[in-house]
Amino acid sequence: NKFSLRDVLKYYFQKIKWYKWRAFCYLFCIIFNIWVSLYLPILTTKIIERIGKSWDANIASSEIFYGILSICAIWWIIECIQIIVWKIQGFNNVKLELYIKKDIENECFSYILNNSYRFFSENFAWSLSNKVSKFSNSFSNTLSLFSILLEIVLFLPATAIIMFTKNFLFGIIFLWFAIIFALIQYFYFKREKEIVLDRSKEKSKYWWLIADVLTNNFNILTFSTQKAELNTISGQQDKIINTNWTLTKVRQKRAAFTQILTYIFKVWVVILALFLWYRWATVTGAVIIDISLTMLVYQYSGRFAGYCYNFRTLFSQCSDLFGDTKEMRDIFCTPHEITDKTKKKLKVLEWKIDFENVAFGYNPDNLIFQNFDLKIKPEEKIALVGRSWSGKTSLI
Repeated sequence: NKFSLRDVLKYYFQKIKWYKWRAFCYLFCIIFNIWVSLYLPILTTKIIERIGKSWDANIASSEIFYGILSICAIWWIIECIQIIVWKIQGFNNVKLELYIKKDIENECFSYILNNSYRFFSENFAWSLSNKVSKFSNSFSNTLSLFSILLEIVLFLPATAIIMFTKNFLFGIIFLWFAIIFALIQYFYFKREKEIVLDRSKEKSKYWWLIADVLTNNFNILTFSTQKAELNTISGQQDKIINTNWTLTKVRQKRAAFTQILTYIFKVWVVILALFLWYRWATVTGAVIIDISLTMLVYQYSGRFAGYCYNFRTLFSQCSDLFGDTKEMRDIFCTPHEITDKTKKKLKVLEWKIDFENVAFGYNPDNLIFQNFDLKIKPEEKIALVGRSWSGKTSLI
């Protein structure tokens, strides 16, 4: 069966459910920080509105002063709590990641160990370990990805609702820019996904080559093929560099679009706020209210711009997650081939190995052996030597 990326996310989610309290703490910290990012700008507008009331002769200055002081006290208390929440979130996330990565690695290795000898003869242990490591490390990226996604999903609609209640036009602008940013990031994500898959394949091939060279160091020294081996590795490194360069160009283009649109958004919002202030402010009190609205819009626009950058990070991590889990997903789709149902020890009374006129190749057009003869007598010891890719492992 096909083990899709959606199945990977479900698999990770099942692991998180084993640590419910840590997962609850993780969600609480994210939601609290989002609430703080929404509420603190509103406190700023309340301070400005209280200052604006100082022009009103009917309100005592002491009442305004204590009102502003109480708002500042609330602000300081919230920030102190936020610092504590950040610390709790940091320690909790580390524990959650370490425990779940341990569980994932144990399950992956358990699944791999149940495969047949042919599976291990076709996959170097180093390469398999690298695939498991990328799969478990992808959980950390998934956790970070979920944090960004949850922040975006909660912050943007809440911001739009607040803007709609303050000014309908500002709410429309926020939604319009959010849709544009999401579409641009998705377009570049589709382009990135294939490049990331190619990079993952080239990296796996590179580590496969490294493992092959290191395990055949005796043959390499015997036949003095170091230069040829290094040229092969260097060629594979060049392929990785090329795919990374292609991926970098795509991501830099997306970053440029994101920066330009973010700058346009912030400038547009401030100009619109100043325009509304100039057009509709007729009395001093109205001027103060419009200034508080301008400050609120400017602070939200700054946070909105930050979340727009998070859109970029979100889709980059999605493409990386897709590539890093691909190989382990393929292994999970590989059925186990072990069919031996007996635990009896094999007794060999007489044996010999005799190959006569053997031909073999993984590709019919490129045979490794042809007209090959080999005779190994009982208790005879022989050594297979040769450069990498010469067919020693295939012969065994």
